[in-house]
Amino acid sequence: MSFRGILAGSVSVIALAAATPSFAQSQGGDIETIVVTGIRGSIQQSLDIKRDTTAIVDAVSAQDIGKFADKNVADALQRVPGVNTVSAASGEGGFDENDRVSIRGTNPSLTQTLIDGHAVANGDWFILDQYQTVGRSVSYTLLPSEIVDTAVVYKSQQADLVEGGVAGVVDIKTRSPLGFKDNWTFEGEAQAAYSTLRGKTTPQLN
Repeated sequence: MSFRGILAGSVSVIALAAATPSFAQSQGGDIETIVVTGIRGSIQQSLDIKRDTTAIVDAVSAQDIGKFADKNVADALQRVPGVNTVSAASGEGGFDENDRVSIRGTNPSLTQTLIDGHAVANGDWFILDQYQTVGRSVSYTLLPSEIVDTAVVYKSQQADLVEGGVAGVVDIKTRSPLGFKDNWTFEGEAQAAYSTLRGKTTPQLN
């Protein structure tokens, strides 16, 4: 090997060795923080409900509901496959919130709603029209999402369900006071509604 080749190789090795510490130092200053949030418990709870029943079901747990700003149970159920929600207009006594729940695209009046296994009365407090969505269906605006422990949607029938759900059954399991780990539990909610016509923001605190 010629002297020129040895000299060129030595210079390359020295330059690489000198550049490596500076590269490590520049990379060491940029440390990215990674936050991992566990959702295994909520997924496992939904899978257990599906596994323990012979019907076609989907379930939403309280952990899943808490991840989103759901005002009522209908807001939480709209993310379940095969479940559609209908917003109530002013003529139906609503305020453009998700109000009625339908399963597989059927009329909301064909969906049976249960709370802890008991049928819910379906009287509407204010109706100007009786077109399709109102009348026999249950208004979910009266059911806040904070009361839910688990919401189970049955898309097929089984013997232990209350009759009347031609399209399906929504069984809402409410929270139990003994189900909380801590002796004291506090919950709050802050929202704001902006009116483009008035140009003002109205706060909503719960």
